[in-house]
Amino acid sequence: MRWVVGSAGVGYCCGNLAPHSRRFAMLYAVIKALLSGIVIAAASEVAKRSPAIGAIIPRLYLAVARHL
Repeated sequence: MRWVVGSAGVGYCCGNLAPHSRRFAMLYAVIKALLSGIVIAAASEVAKRSPAIGAIIPRLYLAVARHL
């Protein structure tokens, strides 16, 4: 297996995967990036009204996303 670095600089291993598995890995990365962007935007908007709650949202997301 070899390590491949994506455009975001995140390393992932997919050198010996079948083509459909590589597509799944790319789809997973895109969905996770979109979800992260949505959470960051939501936290930013909430933080304008309540900084404490705005700080909690990304922390909860990171705790959950770590297990995905």
